[in-house]
Amino acid sequence: MIDDLEAKRPSTILKVFHNPYTAWIILALSLIITGLAWYISSNITENRKSDRFDFRVSEISTAIKDRMDVYEQVLRCGVGVFDMNPNVTRSEWHDFIKSIDINTNWPGIQGIGYSIPVLQSEKRTHIKSIQAEGFPDYTMRPETERDEYTAIIYLEPFDWRNKRAFGYDMWSNEMRRAAMTRARDSGVAATSGIITLVQETETDIQKGFLIYLPVYKTQKTPITLIEKRKGFSGWVYGAFRAGDLMKGIVGSQDAHYKFEIYDSMETTQNTLLFDSNPEHSIEINPGSKKSKTSNLTIQGRPWTVVVHQIDKLATHTINLPNVVLLLGLIVDFLLFYVIYSIYTLQNRAMVIAKEMTIKYETADRLKSTFLSNMSHEIRTPMNGIVGAIHILEDELETPEQKQWLQLQEKCTNHLLNLVNSVIDLSKIESDTNELVKKPFNLNSAMQLTLDITQQEAFKKNVSIIIQDDNCDPHNHYLVLQDENRFRQILINLISNAIKYGEGSDVIVASSSTINDDNHIEVKISVSDSGSGIPEELKESLFDPFSRNINHQQIEGAGLGLSISAKLAHLLGGEIWFENNQDKGVTFSVRFVFDKGEKIQKDEPLDQNISNINTIASQQRKNILLAEDNTDSAILTKAILLKKGAIVVDVAKNGLEAIALNKKNTYDLILMDINMPEVSGEEALLKIRETETNVIIIALTANAMAGDEQKFLGLGFNHYISKPMSLKSVDKILSFIK
Repeated sequence: MIDDLEAKRPSTILKVFHNPYTAWIILALSLIITGLAWYISSNITENRKSDRFDFRVSEISTAIKDRMDVYEQVLRCGVGVFDMNPNVTRSEWHDFIKSIDINTNWPGIQGIGYSIPVLQSEKRTHIKSIQAEGFPDYTMRPETERDEYTAIIYLEPFDWRNKRAFGYDMWSNEMRRAAMTRARDSGVAATSGIITLVQETETDIQKGFLIYLPVYKTQKTPITLIEKRKGFSGWVYGAFRAGDLMKGIVGSQDAHYKFEIYDSMETTQNTLLFDSNPEHSIEINPGSKKSKTSNLTIQGRPWTVVVHQIDKLATHTINLPNVVLLLGLIVDFLLFYVIYSIYTLQNRAMVIAKEMTIKYETADRLKSTFLSNMSHEIRTPMNGIVGAIHILEDELETPEQKQWLQLQEKCTNHLLNLVNSVIDLSKIESDTNELVKKPFNLNSAMQLTLDITQQEAFKKNVSIIIQDDNCDPHNHYLVLQDENRFRQILINLISNAIKYGEGSDVIVASSSTINDDNHIEVKISVSDSGSGIPEELKESLFDPFSRNINHQQIEGAGLGLSISAKLAHLLGGEIWFENNQDKGVTFSVRFVFDKGEKIQKDEPLDQNISNINTIASQQRKNILLAEDNTDSAILTKAILLKKGAIVVDVAKNGLEAIALNKKNTYDLILMDINMPEVSGEEALLKIRETETNVIIIALTANAMAGDEQKFLGLGFNHYISKPMSLKSVDKILSFIK
């Protein structure tokens, strides 16, 4: 009987699945995987919703800008009439306006007119000449005495409403006069602020505005201000009612959205020009995901467009995360049920066989050992997917496990990179980026950029070649600008060349000239020998989410070039590209930097790094970790110990950190910035009162542009942003090796 049981005894691999521990372990692992799938699908769904909203905002803003540009062209046609014949008669003006049929083709234009300046000495003669044309009641309004006058002499269609404006002196109104002056002196179209048109009655009153174009006797726009005023004849202008103008524009009848147009950078009731749905009131919240702002310039006038999402968007992907979660849970519990059922059946056989052979006791010990090892693997804290992945890298054994881990790490890194890129544009478009200008060595900045991108290049077997003329001025002088933003542009361009260059070497060429005594013009080009930029993508390459159709298999959000272009503009530079004649593409940036002091060749570039390297030679590894989040503290301590730290003491807040530092001697303090009771910055200042040599590194989850200078200025030796990677930990420990 024992022989029969031995023959029927399951194999070692099958025994793993014939116990309750394995069932619970597999359930736990499958729930984790399901949770990750739900999290990823939720982020994808939210990103798609956000993308659709962003597209709608862009679509509405573009439609408004395009409509105003097209209507400006209508007025330019009127200027062309006077350029062809400076003595346009009233009937000729009537025929011109009738030919373009503004009531049918150009809704929103109340009328197109012509106004001329009138000197005080010419006023009486002017009135009599118009009265002689068949308008005996004509006069210039308002009738108060002024030093300067203007008069509307032509206004079509000359209906009852527009007759109310005939002879009106627009120069008498400050809002109109400002736009008229700007048009006359600049030679281009100028839009006025919000006004109430003279043509308005007591019913259906709408806010309005005017667009002016100057007419010159020379037919061409004069160059100097004196010439413009001397050769000025009058204004062709259009009167607009905002409500009528915006009817039919994209989004004006969309039940899912409403938008408002403000005649200012400020969004107040006084500056509100148009509301597509005034009955649906929404408070503007710049940080809301359901309200977004876009800034436009309309004929020299700043307009702000605010778009609101007023209900949920219907989409077939809206419930995808819940479907993934539900199906995942069903599969997880079915798998658990099957394995647990197998265990129950096997357990009955094991109870009978346990008394018959000692070998089953050995099997139990092996089973316990296996379960102990498995439990050790899954007890690793799950706080922070990135940190947990790095800890598990050395523990996993089978290729399949490593493949799953690499997939999770790849997805996590992709999500982190995507989040970081969206935050930077908003800021530029929302104009929240602050430049941190300071003198820096251009060559050192380029070398640091090379070091950052070298690992990516190494993985693709690509060489980065720097071409720099040693005689260039930037090799002899410091330049003044935001070094971090400058490096971010280069990193984006070099990384793109590595990704899309199809294995070709990347060439980074720089050159510079001194424009005058105080400025250095710098040009940097990044070239590869890939397939280049398709023709159909050239116009939109720098738009957000624009992707190279030849490389759709390469991961990316399509934000790098858009961010680089906006940053280059922010730094006062420009960026462009051109396909090479033979193969590949070259992206170029040009800046004009303020010239700094002359570079001293023997002078160390970074005093903080020099101090750290001196202290680093002392070979000590006692670390104080100040972190109020318990899970994060456990995880960070585990990583530090795993990477070679001898002692890691943990303080839960700034007060404990100050007390532990007084009690013990540390080689390095890793200080979280946001802690209760006493913050990391306050604890740093207190410790620095007595400790000047200890290395203190800031740890923050809110690393933004300019933080490096901020933390160094406070007295930190360096800073690390969360989540910490193994590379970040190696950098921390390198300070005290």
